[in-house]
Amino acid sequence: MILRLAPIYIFLLTSICINAQKTALVLEKNRFGYIDYTGEYIIEPQFKNAKSFSENGLAPVKKNRKWGYINIEGEWVIQPQFDDAKVFNSGLALVVKDNKECFIDVAGKVKIHPKPNTKYYNFAKEGVAIFKTKKLVGLLNSNGEIIMEPKYQTIKPFVNGFARVQLNDLWGMIDVNGKEYISPNYNEIGNYFNKIVRVRQGTVFKIFINNKPIVIDNASKIWDFRDDSDLTMARVDKKVGYINTKGEWVIKPQFKVARHFVNGMAPVYDGKRWGYINTKGEYVIEPQFNDAEIFGKDTALAPVKPFFKNSWGFVNEKGEMVIPPNYFITPSFSFNRKTKGFLGSLAKVKYNNKWVFLTKEGTLLGNKRFSNINIFVEIKKK
Repeated sequence: MILRLAPIYIFLLTSICINAQKTALVLEKNRFGYIDYTGEYIIEPQFKNAKSFSENGLAPVKKNRKWGYINIEGEWVIQPQFDDAKVFNSGLALVVKDNKECFIDVAGKVKIHPKPNTKYYNFAKEGVAIFKTKKLVGLLNSNGEIIMEPKYQTIKPFVNGFARVQLNDLWGMIDVNGKEYISPNYNEIGNYFNKIVRVRQGTVFKIFINNKPIVIDNASKIWDFRDDSDLTMARVDKKVGYINTKGEWVIKPQFKVARHFVNGMAPVYDGKRWGYINTKGEYVIEPQFNDAEIFGKDTALAPVKPFFKNSWGFVNEKGEMVIPPNYFITPSFSFNRKTKGFLGSLAKVKYNNKWVFLTKEGTLLGNKRFSNINIFVEIKKK
């Protein structure tokens, strides 16, 4: 039975929905429900299976072995009728009914019908979907029109408007119109960032800048650039340093392991301890940790594991342990990346065998513990 919200919750939901609202899927006592950004339930745990809300304010939930969609008030918007259902993206959701895949709109109307010997994949935020026929993949638009005939072995998810593609076991890149941005001539290719893409051709590593390749001399690996910094890691002879967006070495290879810069600081490992450096390569937090992850962009807190400890705490930019090492952390997936620690103002951590959202003050959101949790999703104002 769908939860009927008390008047106080209706008032709370109405006031929150005037602006953007964030909600997270949680599991408690083998039932799924949804909480808001204060940790309060907006839909009590009651579903045997459920998925996160999408930006349009609908979530797939399962009742009596069939999937349908509810709104943020817990009301059925699309009645349970599907064998499987994905979250909405670009106004469409992939569903399975009678063993056939199709796309529906927010009213539950079929917009893209099943086709024989065709497998669909969910829409990207860019308004395109991957489909597969005869072991090759192509692209559809939200009207179901083919914008690129199946021609590649693989198309990876779109990142910043571009997707990696595989042809004849080599990799290239396309845009949302299916136009090749980088021809599939490479053994390895990274994601697109600010007109920069890393590639490997044999043993030679390059970065494409405005689609022009620059060889990174002697590099044996390059990592993707991210929107947190204009620096990324590169390795030479088992030592890691940093290059900039021009392909220039700005911090010479000297670390055994290194991670991305956020807020001008990056965790590095000297072979014995982890510490943090600035963009000049100078230590701002001396090596002292058994493990360390990147800083949260919004909180300026980073997860660290003290030496001789198996649990994690959080330090500030001065290296002070402001949240005691009492937690276990796991990657959260957002924007096609994995992040350990804080996403926004909350961190997903495990405490006393339960999952919790940890605030930057070191308290548990809503003082609640769950069997499992998903990251928060922001529902856009209607």
